[in-house]
Amino acid sequence: MTPGQRKVIRLLNRNRGGKGKVSEPERRLAEALGLRTHVVIPTGRPGPYPRHYTVDVGDPDLMVAVEVDGPSHRALWVQAADRRKTYFLRSLGWSVSRCSNRDVLEHFDRTVRRISCVIARAS
Repeated sequence: MTPGQRKVIRLLNRNRGGKGKVSEPERRLAEALGLRTHVVIPTGRPGPYPRHYTVDVGDPDLMVAVEVDGPSHRALWVQAADRRKTYFLRSLGWSVSRCSNRDVLEHFDRTVRRISCVIARAS
C-alpha cells in the first residue's frame, strides 16, 4: 500500500459516519488488540467490487483486517460476498481474519490470542 493510499484511508476513516453503531464484540476486540473499528479501504476498481470496503476492525498500516461476523453471515449469498471481499483484500496484501460474535463473547482470550498472532506476523 502506497503512502497516498494510506492517506486516503485515514481521510475516509476520519470523515466517515459508519454503517451504524459499533457492535459490542467489535468494540471489545478492537480495544484488546489496539486496532480501530470500521476501517474504510478504497477498492479503486470497477466491476463486481464496490468503491470501498469497510472492515469491522483493522489497521491500515499493518494491513490487517478482522471481520466479526454475526448470524446474518450464515446466509449463502452473504458468505459469497464475504469470500469476494476476503479475496479482494488479500489480493492487495491484507491479512484477513474472521471470527464470529460468539467467538468474541464466549472465547474472548482465545480469539484475541489467535488474531494477535496474525498481527505479529504482519508487523
